[in-house]
Amino acid sequence: MRKIWFLVATSVFAVSMMLLPATSTTPAQPIGQTSSASTMENITRFHLGCHDGVDLRGGDCLAAAHRYCEFYSRNTFGFLVERVGRNVYIACAQRAWYGDVSYAGLRTLHTECRGVADAAGPHCAAAVHRYCSNNQSLTGGLVQEVGPASVAVACFKPSRYNDVDYQKLDRLASGCRQPGDSGSLNCTTASARWCKGGDATESGLALEVGPKSLGVACMPAQTHVIAILDKPVPIDNYPN
Repeated sequence: MRKIWFLVATSVFAVSMMLLPATSTTPAQPIGQTSSASTMENITRFHLGCHDGVDLRGGDCLAAAHRYCEFYSRNTFGFLVERVGRNVYIACAQRAWYGDVSYAGLRTLHTECRGVADAAGPHCAAAVHRYCSNNQSLTGGLVQEVGPASVAVACFKPSRYNDVDYQKLDRLASGCRQPGDSGSLNCTTASARWCKGGDATESGLALEVGPKSLGVACMPAQTHVIAILDKPVPIDNYPN
């Protein structure tokens, strides 16, 4: 008998809700205000694969952040910036272009961006950055959804783009020390904090990896904090 997963109904509700106008009577609260941590206001309901214990920089959580931002504000892109306890911080910013780009096309821009396993990592991040620059005349880009043959890409125009050395980034978020750390949440957190240091209304993320620094794009963004749930439990294992 096929397992019926706990929270499936919540997932269906989230998908159907995304077809409605982007309005809500209980919007997520920006950083600095009290966050709603109810089971109806959490990142996991936007993608059941984004839950406690997974890589928050992975494809499932990229998709969840994208869907969350798009639900609350149309024509935006999103990414997870930081985790504090049971809450995650999501940056939402305006996009200028959105569409599917094949792995075959991205591989011509970065040979290590080869497919699903690489889609949310630094190699494809660089390929997407180059795609947006070459094809859309926009110097910022980020994977938002991961498919078997292509990724959905948001291109945007950063307010600034700078190479930031690992020493500075590590001081902002310990653990962003070298190229091998570039795909970690630590480096995303450090990049966002570096951008906020220049303008409190901005967030940011790394788009290119160098031997001594990361290429960081900053952009105006609204940052929200909401809960992340435990891994959904199969209903036949759920306590009575």
